[in-house]
Amino acid sequence: MEAVTFRQGGRHATLLANLGPRSRRVVVRGWPRSASVRVLDETTAVEAMTRPELFRRQSGTILRPRTGGEMEVDLPPFAVARLDG
Repeated sequence: MEAVTFRQGGRHATLLANLGPRSRRVVVRGWPRSASVRVLDETTAVEAMTRPELFRRQSGTILRPRTGGEMEVDLPPFAVARLDG
C-alpha cells in the first residue's frame, strides 16, 4: 500500500494505491468529514481510458467518517482510489 494526501484550504484529497495481488482494507485516519471515493481498477479501467472526462466527473461513493475521523476503504488488487472532501 502507498498513500499520499493533499490539503489546500478546507479541501482534502487522498490517493491510495494497492500495489499487491490481494484485496486490502485500508483505514484512513484524521479525515474531517464525508468523502467521495472513486476507484480505478480492472472494472473501471476501460471507461477511464476511453472516456476520461466522464470517469473524472463521476462523484463516486460517499463515505462518512466514524468517531475519530476514521474511514475504511476496500481496494481490489492493483487498484487506485481517490478520496475527495
